[in-house]
Amino acid sequence: MRLIDDDRIYLPIVQLLGPDPVLLGSDGTLFCGSKSWHPDGSPRNEAECSYRRIKVAFYLDPLRRNSGSIRFLPGSHMQPFHDAIMPQATQPDGNKSPFGASLEELPAFALETDPGDVIFFDQNTWHASVGGEIGRRQMTLNFAQSPTEKANREHLRHMDEMALQHMRGSSHTQRDTTFRGELINSPRPRIQQMIAERGWK
Repeated sequence: MRLIDDDRIYLPIVQLLGPDPVLLGSDGTLFCGSKSWHPDGSPRNEAECSYRRIKVAFYLDPLRRNSGSIRFLPGSHMQPFHDAIMPQATQPDGNKSPFGASLEELPAFALETDPGDVIFFDQNTWHASVGGEIGRRQMTLNFAQSPTEKANREHLRHMDEMALQHMRGSSHTQRDTTFRGELINSPRPRIQQMIAERGWK
């Protein structure tokens, strides 16, 4: 929880998203092998596409371009490029790689990292990884712009519903809110603000 409002995370988020950013959630993941191309929650309409969301990711293992480092399709967070990739993402044979190309063939930018590095990227950006040992560790924090319009708030509610469905389907996480009580009731001003925007204060 200490990382959420740490200056090294919070101040760049404010620079990217503007004042009063919203906390979407956090997670930890163990990866095994390559990860196919995908965005983190493609927008369902133009309003959602313009509503900016940032993922902050850091890996606990040294990763190189062919050993599990994240790679991006530059500019794929923007329309019309973002949507142009979507119909190509799953081929008739089940291959989940845009345009039928292998993970290695697409002209992507592989971002090699070491423990201690932190990555900020738009959640609409198509990304993947190649190779990597079993159990490479990723931690993320997710933020969004302050929801100034009705469509933004509806999008946040939709994301909460999807997150709860995912947690309720897990054998390890069973609860009725997307955030734990200690986060919702945190006395820290920045966290209070980020949670208040979600309607829990």
